[in-house]
Amino acid sequence: MQDMVTAIDTLKDTNMNCGIRANNMFVFACSDQLDSHTNAWYAVNPLAHEAVCQHPDLISSSRLRTYLATVYQVLEMEDRELELLSGHLHIDVYSRKAQYR
Repeated sequence: MQDMVTAIDTLKDTNMNCGIRANNMFVFACSDQLDSHTNAWYAVNPLAHEAVCQHPDLISSSRLRTYLATVYQVLEMEDRELELLSGHLHIDVYSRKAQYR
């Protein structure tokens, strides 16, 4: 927990050195507006294009969060739950579980 607090404090200190206004309360603050946060899409989209993804416009922070939540849930499932999920989705979740690991 203390590591996270230290990291956030460092980020906020860095924000002030980068022209972020002191009264902007956001951790991921926007430098060109008084009281706004950075839109994650503007950070993720150029990286997706730079990585030469097949469909870079389909990569978003929302989809990444959904993907990570799905991976986490699959890794935490019991065998019987995985069987039910496999049947429901008509996919081999066991092979995907190995892929996620």
